[in-house]
Amino acid sequence: MESRQIPGAVLLITKSNQEVYHQAFGHFQNKYGENQQIDRDTLFDIASLTKVVATTPAILFLHATKMLNVQEQVQTYIPEFRFPDVVIEHLLTHASGLPADLNRVDRHRNRDVIKEVLSTNLIYEPGKQVLYSDLGMILLGRIIERVTNQPLHIFIQQTILEPWELFQTKYLLTEEEKRKAAATERDKSSFLQGVVHDEKDVSARSSKRECRLVFHCF
Repeated sequence: MESRQIPGAVLLITKSNQEVYHQAFGHFQNKYGENQQIDRDTLFDIASLTKVVATTPAILFLHATKMLNVQEQVQTYIPEFRFPDVVIEHLLTHASGLPADLNRVDRHRNRDVIKEVLSTNLIYEPGKQVLYSDLGMILLGRIIERVTNQPLHIFIQQTILEPWELFQTKYLLTEEEKRKAAATERDKSSFLQGVVHDEKDVSARSSKRECRLVFHCF
């Protein structure tokens, strides 16, 4: 904070399940341009940590309950996916051959993210190397929805987050919760607060399909 790398943080230290230290520091500029103090109840967008907090546990739950098998082809659940050699495990381990990301566009531009992912070519042979990829995780979200016949955010909330007692980790914040959320990045003349910052998810949300919007209260 002194070097102005971050505007603030919340630090929680526990030992043997007992809280030892819990303190908030700093402030941020909210969407109205006002300085807002960070407190112990501030919500933070955990962004790509959603891959390990939500998406991966959900797929492993479906595998453990035999609703799918990670060795199955992605085409089993997404027939329009064009590459038969790619299996679910490849998506989980970032070894599918898909590139890291889609081309960045303005967050307010209408786009069909799933269609763009499905039209993307592989850039290496599946299983031959590892390249961190958002695209594989987006496909896993679609697989979860098709296997469970539920929206992604509802299945993960009910099956993963609530049983783990992660009651302040959630998708789709209420208006009150949005006001408690730390701002993330500037969008034109103001900062984004309480809404997903990744422009791919904005397009996904417009079709009622959240790919990566998870907030966590420390």
